[in-house]
Amino acid sequence: GFSYMFKDCCCGYPQPSDFEDTSFTVGSHAVKYVDKTETDFETITHPNHAAFQILQLPSIIPPFRKCYDNWNKAAIGGSVTKFNDNIFNSNVTITAQDSTNINNPNLTNTLDPGLYKIEKVYEDGAVQQNVIYKNNNE
Repeated sequence: GFSYMFKDCCCGYPQPSDFEDTSFTVGSHAVKYVDKTETDFETITHPNHAAFQILQLPSIIPPFRKCYDNWNKAAIGGSVTKFNDNIFNSNVTITAQDSTNINNPNLTNTLDPGLYKIEKVYEDGAVQQNVIYKNNNE
């Protein structure tokens, strides 16, 4: 078998890119490592927003292949964090959101004015965070 190192990659591959396509950007964040001795085959998956390197093939240049970066999936849940003092501190109210609420395109319209962090969690474990400041007239 092979050992795989997955690192974050970008941009715009709703399906893993062709093996020879290396036009994507690879970041420094290690997303996942799979050892060649792994026997729990259900854990051997290609994470979204990641490309892999086959560690037993060090001569392949560039080393990372098959970027998978699909932001078109709907989140399975998440949370809305309101910073009660309208500054980044620990005085917060966190409200869990199910998949219906977190994917609602009008979610920000339902929020009172203030500083918020909206966190979306995807089935593959990816997390997307957006910080917004909502004024009275927005």
